[in-house]
Amino acid sequence: MLVLINGLQAGNQSGTGTYTTQLARWMPEIAAGREGWDLRIVWPTGLSLPGQSGNPDAFIPRGAAGFVSRLLYDQVGFRRDAARLGADVIHYPASVGGLFPACNMVVTVHDLSFFVDPKWFRFERAQYYRQGVARGVRRASRIIADSRATADDLVKVLRARPDRIDVIPLGVDDRFRPAPGESTE
Repeated sequence: MLVLINGLQAGNQSGTGTYTTQLARWMPEIAAGREGWDLRIVWPTGLSLPGQSGNPDAFIPRGAAGFVSRLLYDQVGFRRDAARLGADVIHYPASVGGLFPACNMVVTVHDLSFFVDPKWFRFERAQYYRQGVARGVRRASRIIADSRATADDLVKVLRARPDRIDVIPLGVDDRFRPAPGESTE
C-alpha cells in the first residue's frame, strides 16, 4: 500500500506546519515497521529533512512558493503525483483536502475556528478555509480530528458522519519532559 503525504506545510511556523514536520519525522519509521507499507512525503524544496527520517528516498522535493502556487500544487500537482506513483491513500495534514482526490483521501482537520469565530481571519482567508475544508471533508474517505471538540464541530458544523472521523490527539515533542524534582520546588 503506497501512502502519499502532502508535506508542503512543513517549515511553516504554524501549528499545522509543526504537525506536518512531526509526521514527516516519525511516519517513515512507523511505515518501515509495517509489512506492505510504502510511504512517500512531498517535501518543500530546500527544506532540511526532519531529524528522524530514516529513509531520505521517501521524500519527494517540490517547490510551491506563494499562496497561488501552493493552491495549484495542492489541487493539481499533488493529484498528478499521486496518480504517477500509484498511491493507494493520500493524506492532507493541514485541514484543506483535494477537491478531486485521485484515490482514498485522508484529511486532518485541526479546528473550525474560521466557521466558529471568523473575525480572527481576514475575510478572504476565512472564505478559503470554509470552502476548502468543507469540500475536503465531504470528499475524504477518513477524517482525522486532533481533538474531540474538533470532531464534534465537524459533525455539528459540516455534518460529517461520525463513523468517518478518527480522533487522534497530538503528541508531545520529546524536548518536553518532567522537570527534576528540585527544580520544581
